[in-house]
Amino acid sequence: MENAIVLINKEQYALRKTSREIAITNKILSSIVDKLPKEYFEKGEYYFNKSDFREAIKWYSMAIEHKSDFAITYCKRGFSNINIGEVYNGIADFDKAIYYRPDFNEAYYGRAITKGLGLMDFEGAIEDFNKAIELEPKDAYAYLFRGHAKQFTGNLKGALEDLIKARKNIVENDWLKVNREFGIHGKMISEQYVEGLLKTIEKDYITYCTIENLSNEIEHNKNNEVLYFTRAIEKGKLKRYSNAIADFQISIHLKGGNTTIYNNISMSFFYLGNDYFNSKQTFLASEKYTEAIAYCNKAIELDKNYSNAYLIRGASKRMLGDKNGACADLNRAHELGDSRAIDFINEYCKK
Repeated sequence: MENAIVLINKEQYALRKTSREIAITNKILSSIVDKLPKEYFEKGEYYFNKSDFREAIKWYSMAIEHKSDFAITYCKRGFSNINIGEVYNGIADFDKAIYYRPDFNEAYYGRAITKGLGLMDFEGAIEDFNKAIELEPKDAYAYLFRGHAKQFTGNLKGALEDLIKARKNIVENDWLKVNREFGIHGKMISEQYVEGLLKTIEKDYITYCTIENLSNEIEHNKNNEVLYFTRAIEKGKLKRYSNAIADFQISIHLKGGNTTIYNNISMSFFYLGNDYFNSKQTFLASEKYTEAIAYCNKAIELDKNYSNAYLIRGASKRMLGDKNGACADLNRAHELGDSRAIDFINEYCKK
């Protein structure tokens, strides 16, 4: 009986010893597992700071595999994705960061940047910037880029107000010394940069107010072709080329065309064509370049020596792939004294 008790005690001791060893092993393993996400994240940071975003994504993803609610890592992977043009992956990462940490200013800021720059969804960007600023009212970057977004939506007054706030926070809160923790390429904004934007938007706001005044005048005098022509010129300054074209066409309808109005409407069609071309809408771009050529033809019919009409027609033909026609027009513009033509000639015609 005594030997049996001794045997039982030995077995209990062995079990207790094994349990302690397992507990210690689990604690060590748990410590290692807890460290892994941080180590992977730091590795991602290393590559992010070297602008090797694809490698950074690989390490951030490994960190997320070991810690799925790692909000800061989703945010950094989001910035990495937008830096390589993976816009929708970036949005998905910022969504996850916000899901796990709803008060994360940086995630709203990142998603706003992605919506604005990547998707041209400026209204959506403004909504996220609003939340970022609510969470961090001194965020100069958020004010700056919300001002950009408002500029694109035509809210120039709001854009000016945001840029003034951006400048105020740069100066008062020492943002010049802040390298935004998760900024794209770590770039900083400066007071001088904001001042330059302010001047541009102030100028645009004055133009906007001029358009509003002209619109009021047109309401009381709808048959005045000069008002439509003038408003078209002002709209062109804001790069609202479609609206400018509409006003030019009304002016032509009311009074007929002349070299000046044909020249201006051809330029609006050309620049609108460039906008479509840059957004890879080549069919629409071709339509606009063709329209530009048609109005240049009308201007040249009225004045054979109208150098700008040859320049725009040549540039339009170039975009349509008509090299011979383009170079003939560009050389003619140069012969008539338009120095701008020489750059096109050197770049395109002498190859």
